Parts: sequence; C-alpha cells; structure tokens
Amino acid sequence: MKVLVGLALLAATISSAAFAEDAPKVKDRKSPDYVRCVTQPETGSLVKKRKTCRTNAQWDAIEAEQQTGANDLVVRSRAFIVPNPG
Repeated sequence: MKVLVGLALLAATISSAAFAEDAPKVKDRKSPDYVRCVTQPETGSLVKKRKTCRTNAQWDAIEAEQQTGANDLVVRSRAFIVPNPG
C-alpha cells in the first residue's frame, strides 16, 4: 500500500513541479488554488529530502484516488475469503 502511495506521489511530483512555481500567490489556506508544500524523506537516503508542492485541489484529488484504490484492494481481498462451513 505504501508503495502505491509513493508511486502516485512520485508521478504527480514530476508533472506538477513546474506548475507550483508559476501559480499565483493565494493567501487563503482553505482555497483550492492555495499551493501547499510537503517535505518527504527520499527512499534509500538518511538525509536527503524531497519537496513536493501542489494546490489544495490537487492534494484532494490525489487523496481521493488513493482512497478509491485502498477501497478496491479491500473489496478484492474479501472476494477470496471463503466462510468456514463448520
């Protein structure tokens, strides 16, 4: 699960890095156009960090996509559970 989240964040980071720098400055933190940056540790390094900047709308879309994927995983895993006939 964490691997899927990491891959989704990596793909979105590559495509939106330039957008976050060119976005107009929005002061209201609850606005969908407000750019929020998150610093995450780099895999395989003890020190290196990666800064990811996206709008609130983009963060919400990523969260919704990840939630859908997690729900699908749970539903698929339940399909293989056979009740005990005993």
